[in-house]
Amino acid sequence: MGCARGFTLIELVVVVGVGMIVLGLALPSLARAKQLGVASRMSLTVRSNAQMLVVYGSAHRDSFPAYGRVATEGMMDWMHAMVAGGVMESVHESDPDGYAKLGIGRVGLSGAALYESSRMVPGMAQHANEAKIAGVRQAEVLFPSEKGILGQYQDVAGESHVFWSYVPWNPPRWPMAMGDGSVIVAACTDFVLEHDFFEYWVGHPVFSTWSGVKGRDVRR
Repeated sequence: MGCARGFTLIELVVVVGVGMIVLGLALPSLARAKQLGVASRMSLTVRSNAQMLVVYGSAHRDSFPAYGRVATEGMMDWMHAMVAGGVMESVHESDPDGYAKLGIGRVGLSGAALYESSRMVPGMAQHANEAKIAGVRQAEVLFPSEKGILGQYQDVAGESHVFWSYVPWNPPRWPMAMGDGSVIVAACTDFVLEHDFFEYWVGHPVFSTWSGVKGRDVRR
């Protein structure tokens, strides 16, 4: 009877080396799959919120949810109006993953849904911290497939807050819901910038478009 032969040192090194190569090849694919999964969940969250906006409007004279006194409050805390209107049970419903993992809601309402369109033109814009919320109706969106209404406007990377903002060198690509309820994943640089400046934040694509809900965001 022969005795069982163990692995030699060279064979062990080869096996470990092959394993490390396979792992190295697999890790990027796993990371991409995880990123796609997160993006898919966020797109579903944004789509759900867009659908709830329609429900809210049908019960509140076709209006967008207005919360607070000025536009910045309404853009970030719009979900409180949804809770008060009986459409959501809790503000956490607007972004369950965001509140659970980061302690924040990452979905913001467009300031265009809260400003009078006549005030969102060059020379007449008010800062979002000063502009009183105006009653804007959902039917006033003139180009619903081209006008963003809400979407993911921030995230947390490490200890830093990252915003969907005009950062040409590395803009994040996040889901945005258009006025017709469709959802696209895009960077801010995929949207129209009718002027090369922002006046008190007005002119920023989606979240404070020039001309308000009567304007366009999507590039043509």
